[in-house]
Amino acid sequence: NGEGFVLEAVVSTQSTGDKDNFEKQLKINDSFLQDIDAEDLVNYGIIPEFVGRMPLCVSLMSLDKEALVTILTQPKNSILSQYKYLFTLDDCELVFTDDSLDAVAELAIKKRTGARGLRSILENILMATMYEVPGSDIAEVTITRAVVEGTGKPILKTRTKQQDEIQAAAVNI
Repeated sequence: NGEGFVLEAVVSTQSTGDKDNFEKQLKINDSFLQDIDAEDLVNYGIIPEFVGRMPLCVSLMSLDKEALVTILTQPKNSILSQYKYLFTLDDCELVFTDDSLDAVAELAIKKRTGARGLRSILENILMATMYEVPGSDIAEVTITRAVVEGTGKPILKTRTKQQDEIQAAAVNI
């Protein structure tokens, strides 16, 4: 049936590396992959003894941009809140614009890394800033779409002397 053809095309694309041509040619979607069963694996050429040892055949659905943004922001210990906490240790606030979060999700989709790639994308974006903030007078770092796309730099806001005096007085109390 048709699923065997799709499975064969997926495997051959992975071996040749011609992903763009494959996507243009087949335009498969996640719901189609859900219909692949053990018979299709045997028809493709995987030995039946091996297929019989797999209790389930499961396809994973791709995450869309909204799902990736949710993963970045919603969980209690989200990746974004972890980085914000790291910056607060140096008395600095980390701010991401909504547009920048969309750009991070789009980059993860483009790189085909999914949710697992979000941390490395954020780390690459924030690496230089994480070394710049400690020991400086930077009070806020704002990440925009241009920063994520590599065409701009983070917006850095510095503390005023009055803010430093207020903070020092609060610590002394």
